[in-house]
Amino acid sequence: MTTTVRIMTKDDISIVRKIAIESWHSAYENIIPIQVQDDFLAMAYSKDVLEKRVESTPFYVVETVEEVIGFANFSQPKANGALELSAIYILPSEQNSGAGTQLLEYGIKNLQPQKIYISVETDNESAINFYKAKKFMMIDEYDELFHTHVLKTTRMCLTL
Repeated sequence: MTTTVRIMTKDDISIVRKIAIESWHSAYENIIPIQVQDDFLAMAYSKDVLEKRVESTPFYVVETVEEVIGFANFSQPKANGALELSAIYILPSEQNSGAGTQLLEYGIKNLQPQKIYISVETDNESAINFYKAKKFMMIDEYDELFHTHVLKTTRMCLTL
């Protein structure tokens, strides 16, 4: 399957919201209670919030000829060359297709960071394995309160 990456537009908001919901429900099914997921998704992926993120941060989508199948959102690079990969999600049916790698590589090529940081739920083994395969190194583990639920979080970094 041929996929391409491009900059997200406001026209992509509804499909990005759909991908976020499907991805979260799949990835965190036995990790984060569904009500906590839905509360977070309603806030972080509302139309208004996504419009602001599209305007202010590097936000990319990956698509086939038929549909958008994933997205990645980075922070603006800091003066020291570091940035945060705040989100990267692929439709569950399209995971392991290379689309996540394509999004990450596109962000690296266009933003040219020296370091990329990511925070991931420690029990999300598929995400941890993805980042390890991309040479991210674990730098910290900690508990954090996430909408009334305590998450075990792994902080990782890729040095380029």
